[in-house]
Amino acid sequence: MGVPKPRFASQLGVFLVVLLAGQLEVLFGMSEVRKSSARMVIVANPKEDIRKLIAEQLRDCGWNVISVDSCSRLYKRMQAWPGAQVILNTEMPDESGFLACSKCLKSQPTTQIHLVDDQADEVNQSLATFVGAANFGTMEKVLGDFIGQAKTRI
Repeated sequence: MGVPKPRFASQLGVFLVVLLAGQLEVLFGMSEVRKSSARMVIVANPKEDIRKLIAEQLRDCGWNVISVDSCSRLYKRMQAWPGAQVILNTEMPDESGFLACSKCLKSQPTTQIHLVDDQADEVNQSLATFVGAANFGTMEKVLGDFIGQAKTRI
């Protein structure tokens, strides 16, 4: 007669098997988060009037929009809404948008970050490509491209 296994250990084993079988989303409700963030965009811009204008245009296209005024708030929102796309200004008050793009993509590599700059010159274009931005340009160009892509996916 061996020592009986504690009931907790057998339940833990079943739990681990379920996790390994790819059921993590079902157990923790992560699929709901992914479904809701599939049409989510975070707009990071230090100017409130610009954030409101962008949010209004994106909401008209069916997007759920979260607006933030700093990179530190962007990081918090990205943790809460994994999979959300980001429209990020290169000139943020607490750090460079290029640096924020790089940091965000390290923690969530599948996120698409669209960098916006008033002076979309070749040097900044090269830097945006280097940090992994999905798109780079002036606000008009990036917003036009973003809305155009969104309409083709619908």
